[in-house]
Amino acid sequence: MATKATNSSIKSAQDLNEKLNSLFKITKQFRETLYPDVLLKEIMKSAMNLTDAESGSLLLRNDQGQLQFKVHSGPNGQNVDNQLLKTGEGIAARVAKTGKPALIGDISVDQRYRMNPDSSLLPE
Repeated sequence: MATKATNSSIKSAQDLNEKLNSLFKITKQFRETLYPDVLLKEIMKSAMNLTDAESGSLLLRNDQGQLQFKVHSGPNGQNVDNQLLKTGEGIAARVAKTGKPALIGDISVDQRYRMNPDSSLLPE
């Protein structure tokens, strides 16, 4: 029984160490990366790794205040680059408005989104 608890503790410590190393890597990239698009992709990749996410999106506000997809990683991201969301549209707009993160277990069953036949994510 003690061996199982010890192995579990070792695994937890290894997972924590991996996540801390990922955060150090992101911090280093902030200092060393000259190109914002490259940095954003690396941040997305690291965030997905830290959260064990299958997919993720990073949206930024443009000059008109609209949310625009800048980085998407995962199986459904091929057609969302630079798409704009209308004010109040979808999960991303809610996150931007409230400042509270959203972790969606299965986006295909979330009523705020639907899948298009071409596999791109489209707000309802």
